[in-house]
Amino acid sequence: MSKKFIPQISDPRFAELVGNTFEIEELFDKAIWAESPAWSKAQQALYFSDVKGCTMYRWTAETGTQIFRQPSHFSNGNAFDANDNLITCEHGNRLNSPNDVAVKSDGTIWFTDPPYGILSDNEGKPFRPTSGYFFEIFYKNGRTSSS
Repeated sequence: MSKKFIPQISDPRFAELVGNTFEIEELFDKAIWAESPAWSKAQQALYFSDVKGCTMYRWTAETGTQIFRQPSHFSNGNAFDANDNLITCEHGNRLNSPNDVAVKSDGTIWFTDPPYGILSDNEGKPFRPTSGYFFEIFYKNGRTSSS
């Protein structure tokens, strides 16, 4: 059962963006650490990650919230490209803690790579300096070149 909230708007600039009357509906309350919502207009679906729960979820008005992928490899950033492909940042590989992904209109994928990790409180030295990275997709088969 979802909960609905009527927010109090204290800044009139926010009301200019969203209007004066609306409800906020809580769709899911079982996540340990929910973040990275990404909306697919084509699917009319919301995807999000429970980072510490190592699970990704998918919500639609028809089905509600369902497990999309488990384990999710501590997925921490989600976005859709122009072709409705879900781009997800995951921890546990050669980068530090990929996060905060965005896809530019030209298809370039940008993400941050902060030095903290998710597997323990002592991750050791980062693989690379904290930075932002991007991937450019050049080929129809999905092979990428990165910088």
